[in-house]
Amino acid sequence: EACEMNMALQDPETRKRNMITDQTLEGISAPAMVLWTTKDPSGPVDEAKRIASHIPGATLAIMENCGHWPQYEDTTTFNKLHLDFLLGRS
Repeated sequence: EACEMNMALQDPETRKRNMITDQTLEGISAPAMVLWTTKDPSGPVDEAKRIASHIPGATLAIMENCGHWPQYEDTTTFNKLHLDFLLGRS
């Protein structure tokens, strides 16, 4: 069941229903950080830049040499980026 739920966004209708639009991003009023990696197979860094550009005041953090699981691939950097953001040090 967990595997099915993990793959839910592979269904086109489910994916479409859950897509975040640019308009939705532009409506975010809370402080936000967009974290991306240089080796993420789901999309290039340019996509992160595009997303961040639609969120007012967003912070963009890029982790080098990580793929889709930076929290495991470089725990130290991942934790520092998040703690600095949450504590207002970024």
